[in-house]
Amino acid sequence: MKAEKTIICRILEPTKRKKGLLIKELSNANGYIRGQTTDLYSATKQAMNKYIQKDELKEEHTYPLFLRNDTFRVEEAKSTKEFSYWAKIPVSGVWGGVWVPIRPHEPIKEEHEVKDSKVVWKPYGFELHLSISFDVAPQTPKNVLAVDLGERVMVAAVSTADNGNPNLLGKDVRGTRRHYAYLRKKLQGIGESRIKEVEDKESRVVEDRLHEVSKKIVDGADGEDALIVLGDLKGLGNKDTNKGARMNRIANTMPYHKLTKMITYKAKEKGIRVIQLSERLSSKTCHRCGSENTNRPTQGRFDCNTCGLRNYNADLNGAKNILYRSLAYMVGDGAVVNQPKTKASIAKSRFRYGTSPWKPLPNL
Repeated sequence: MKAEKTIICRILEPTKRKKGLLIKELSNANGYIRGQTTDLYSATKQAMNKYIQKDELKEEHTYPLFLRNDTFRVEEAKSTKEFSYWAKIPVSGVWGGVWVPIRPHEPIKEEHEVKDSKVVWKPYGFELHLSISFDVAPQTPKNVLAVDLGERVMVAAVSTADNGNPNLLGKDVRGTRRHYAYLRKKLQGIGESRIKEVEDKESRVVEDRLHEVSKKIVDGADGEDALIVLGDLKGLGNKDTNKGARMNRIANTMPYHKLTKMITYKAKEKGIRVIQLSERLSSKTCHRCGSENTNRPTQGRFDCNTCGLRNYNADLNGAKNILYRSLAYMVGDGAVVNQPKTKASIAKSRFRYGTSPWKPLPNL
C-alpha cells in the first residue's frame, strides 16, 4: 500500500547569487503562466502547465515554482553539521542548476520515492515542499475509533477499545477563532496590513492546534489497532435538516475540512483506514435507544424523553451515534461495506454495545 506526504524543507540562507537566481526563476514561472515570458527551464514549463489552471489565475497571487521529479535532487550533507541535506534546483541558463542547503522538518529516508515537488516563497525565505511516497503495511483493524465534529468541542472521539470513555479535543479552537474575530473587528479602518498580520497569526495558531488534535487521534487509533470513522458534515447545511443556515455558519467558522484532511493523510501514513459517515441527526438521536424524541436544554447537554437519559454529554452522544453507524458497516472480518446493511443492524449494534456498562468491541 502506497502513502504520500509532503516534507517541508527550509532553504537555508543561500548565497546572494543563488538567492537571486531562485527569485528570478520563481518570477519567470509566474510570468510564464500569465503569458509574459518564456525564459524558464523547459521541464519546469511542463510542470507549471500540469499544476496551474491558467483560466483560474489569481491576479496578485505568487504561485509556487513546480518541479518535475526528474529535474531536481536531494542528497544528504555529510561534510557539515550546519545543515542535513542539499537540494539541486533547476534554473534556466545555469547548467546543472543550483545547489542549496535545506533543513527538512523530518528525516528524508532512502525508501522515500520523490515525486513532483515545488519551491514556495515565504516572507522569511524559500521552502522546498518535497512530495514523497512510501510503502506502508495495510491495517487489519480490531477496533473502531469514532470521531464526531461538534460545535462546543472541536472533536469528540470514542473507541470500542477504551470502554467508551470520551476524548474531547480542541476545546480551545472555537475560543481562539472568536478572539481573533474580535481583534479584526477592532482593527477595522485602522489598516489592512495590521488586519493581515492578525489573520496570519490566527491561521498559524489554529493550524498548529489542528496538527496536535489530528496527531492525537491518529496515534490513538494506531495504538488500539482501530480504523477511524469520521463524521461527514456534507449535507448538514441542507434545508431539510431544519438548521441549514446555522450549520453552514458553523462549518464556515470552524476548520472541520482542514482537520479532516489532516487526520486522513496522517492516518494513511500509518496504514490506518479512514471512512466517513454522515452526521445527519447524530446530534438529536439518543445513542442508547435510538429515539429522536430528544432535546438539548443547553449546548453541551443531551436529554432523551423516551428512555429517560438525562444530563448526558451531547458531544459524547454524537460520537457514540457515529460509532454505532460504523458498526453497521462492518462485517465479521473487519472489512467495510459501502452501505449499512439495515436499520435493524444499527439497532443491534446499539443494543449490543450501547447498554450500560459499555462493552468493548471484541475482534471484528
